[in-house]
Amino acid sequence: MHGFCDSSEKAYAAVVYFRIITYDDNVQTYLLCSKSRVAPLKTISIPRLELCSAVLLADLMSSVKKALADSINISSLFAWTDSTVALSWIKSSPHKWTTFVSNRVSYIQEKLSADCWAHVRSENNPADCATRGLLPSELLHFEKWWAGPGFLTSCLTKWVNDSYTSDDNMDLEKRKIVLLASTPVVDLWNNFISRFSSLSKIIHVFAYVLRFCAYVKAPKLFNNKGHVTLAELDRALLLLIREVQKVSFAQEMAELSKSNPNLRVLPKYIRKLSPFLDKDGVLRVGGRLKHASLSYNHKHPCLLPSDHRITSLTIEQTHIKYMHPGLQTTQVLLSQRFWIPSSRRIIKKVLSSCMRCFRCNPSSQIPLMGDLPSFRVNQLKCFTKSGVDFGGPYLITMGKHRGSKTCKAYICLFVCLCTKALHLELVTELSSDAFLAALRRFVSRRGRVTDMFSDCGTNFVGASKKFDAKYA
Repeated sequence: MHGFCDSSEKAYAAVVYFRIITYDDNVQTYLLCSKSRVAPLKTISIPRLELCSAVLLADLMSSVKKALADSINISSLFAWTDSTVALSWIKSSPHKWTTFVSNRVSYIQEKLSADCWAHVRSENNPADCATRGLLPSELLHFEKWWAGPGFLTSCLTKWVNDSYTSDDNMDLEKRKIVLLASTPVVDLWNNFISRFSSLSKIIHVFAYVLRFCAYVKAPKLFNNKGHVTLAELDRALLLLIREVQKVSFAQEMAELSKSNPNLRVLPKYIRKLSPFLDKDGVLRVGGRLKHASLSYNHKHPCLLPSDHRITSLTIEQTHIKYMHPGLQTTQVLLSQRFWIPSSRRIIKKVLSSCMRCFRCNPSSQIPLMGDLPSFRVNQLKCFTKSGVDFGGPYLITMGKHRGSKTCKAYICLFVCLCTKALHLELVTELSSDAFLAALRRFVSRRGRVTDMFSDCGTNFVGASKKFDAKYA
């Protein structure tokens, strides 16, 4: 089965032929079917129209092969086009081309293998008749349309056209590969801080860096040797905090460095702290403790950003240094030198990741409760099983007249252990006789009680002894 496709500015078409070899080696060709379509109203390039005709041919040959699969065994398929650009697209990978070309090339390669496609000269392409048009009188005797091009009757080796070469215009639809080159901005301080896991290590390294800088500036005057001193460590921490503040509070420090700073432009959570810059350029918190007998760091703590790594490392170091205290103790210890906005939230976050505190504070196991007594889960007469207790004292008046006296009174509370019903009796004192009188009134009203449960109150113990002595 041979298929030919072609296109023009007005239409594109496809035509299919059968090439049959008889037993006596005669070659016969027959027109099987054809299809044509009008070109789109939107103007597109000729190579794209040629590709659309190739899609039409792939559909036509695939449907013919499927329809005749049960009756005719088609030995081979050949698809021909006179467009070198479209042929180059079809024989290459679809990912190289733009969306229009890529989608159609993928569809064609699904219907027909790329090896089936070949190039044919325009004068030998019978589909050219369908795209350019013929008069009925011309079509009646046009042998190339009814029997196909003449080379179909020749030997197979003569079909290949060695003059075909890929067209340079195929690169017009090549997908553009965009490469974006970016230069990463290396933040020296963040890179330096992220290399260490503890604040003490960062401070020690930074102190040695400051010592080296001092030696480079004046090697003859430099006499610091050996381990770093506490003064050098404190200086390194102060400069480290200043560099962190320059990143997190750049606008605030720029405003405060002016001779007449406008505090209204500062954020509210910073403005209410009365901030100022000290002689070293460190942003500190003001206040009313100027004349207090405290250290300068305690009266004016350094301001630290709540979302910085240095802040988390500072909280972690304080927590470990003072033997893993709780949230409030850690907050008080930090406030002696640093001020952290929303400190409670960030301290709680850091302390929640402390593995030692987590292991030393295991969650307690809640013991299982025992089974309910039988009278709690079975039907009984109300108040057959009862519990009793006293409540009070309450002040009651002996009458409604003027000047009536008040006295203490108590409530004897009876609870049904089956239905949880309540019965209240007023009692004048906490004696055994008063309880027995209340019990008689309760039994007279509610009926006999088989079991009575109470605590070890003296009135209950005394009443129990009287019952034991009476019914012994």
